[in-house]
Amino acid sequence: MRWNRFLSMPGDVYAKDRRFLADHFSEQGVMYEGKPEPFEILPYLVPSAQNEAIKTLFKSFHSLLEKTIDLYRERPEIRQYFNFNKAIESMVLLSCRYSPRIHICRFDYTVRDNGFPAIYETNSACPGGLLKMSRIFGAYKRTQLYRDLCASPGANVSAFEYYKAPVFTTELHRLYTRATGKTQPPVVGILNSRHRTLTNEIGLMIDELQSCGLRAVNAYVEDLDYKNGRLVGGGIPLDLCYQKFDDDLSCDYPFTPDTRSAVKYINALRDGSVVGVNSFASTYLVESKAVLGLYWDPRFEGYFTGEEIDLARRITARTELLPLPHDAKLGEYMAKKDSLVLKCSLDTRGRSVVIGRETPQDVWEKFLKQDRTNAAAPYVVQEFHPHEQYEGSELKARYVSHAYFVVAGNPVGMFTRISESSVTNVGKCGKTGISFIV
Repeated sequence: MRWNRFLSMPGDVYAKDRRFLADHFSEQGVMYEGKPEPFEILPYLVPSAQNEAIKTLFKSFHSLLEKTIDLYRERPEIRQYFNFNKAIESMVLLSCRYSPRIHICRFDYTVRDNGFPAIYETNSACPGGLLKMSRIFGAYKRTQLYRDLCASPGANVSAFEYYKAPVFTTELHRLYTRATGKTQPPVVGILNSRHRTLTNEIGLMIDELQSCGLRAVNAYVEDLDYKNGRLVGGGIPLDLCYQKFDDDLSCDYPFTPDTRSAVKYINALRDGSVVGVNSFASTYLVESKAVLGLYWDPRFEGYFTGEEIDLARRITARTELLPLPHDAKLGEYMAKKDSLVLKCSLDTRGRSVVIGRETPQDVWEKFLKQDRTNAAAPYVVQEFHPHEQYEGSELKARYVSHAYFVVAGNPVGMFTRISESSVTNVGKCGKTGISFIV
């Protein structure tokens, strides 16, 4: 729903609000690559009935993803489909001490003409949005724009649950209790790597955990010590590790080239000496874009009920594994360039996305014909769903996509991305936008 249904003033009236938010983001650590988070001040409004329908669909889809983890563990043909290297396969098969195994997941989607979502990615390494949006909302509700929106006749504006509560910390504590039976707060290590080190969200995680009374430290997997049945990071025994890595698929263990350190951490998980979140099954299986292709592949229809297949195909973008260069299917993909997208199944931040309608035909065909026999992860070809246009933004062309968080199986809310590019990731010049229920 458009913001201008309730706000008649043009966006430039709120220039003071824009400056206030940029200053607040700097002060509160709402940053991306060392700068204040790129932000679109005009809100995206979701009718309450539509939001409830989406929550029902996404809750069911989360259950389907959990079932897919079970199938991976039970069926060698499912493991062959994903074709992970031995190290990743062993991590995905590692037993998990809690349920659901997909603890925090974000469904990235556009909206079809019929109103149904078209999920194009399932992101299970995504707590940053949970943390940032609560801080963004804390500032946003002090703007003139928000006051005008709330005062508009018929608006009845509601904020999503996770804007108002420390969902990340609360659910980590609950998970720890379910996994161990212990009620005292765990000592949490935010586990990063010295290889492809991440910075955008680490401080936000630690700040929220500490503000809620939990002890939290930034720990690097390469610096961990495991002895006498305890995993130690920064000299502190850890009870729970939240894993936040930027994986490098050229490494056997994608989160570090240091195999010895990787094995040390995995042994601690296997021994039950520490709780690891998200599970590796969530991190690699659910994160893989190939998981969407599983539900569209006729070879695997018999592993799911008719209702499950119908659900998956109604709310996900059609996805298929990109075949080898000699496959006849490539001719179809070459001819349908403008309706397709190519991407690596295990990559993030929009780094490997190739959008057909924005790519010259010769470049598209060359990309399709590349020999990926020994690639670290398969590519997928995905049906392209045009993004909604966003009125009133400062951006010249305004494409919008949405991201909905599911925490411990429960949908808790969304945010929006707006961009001049149809790749709306903030890493590709997009902006974060706030969403409200009306």
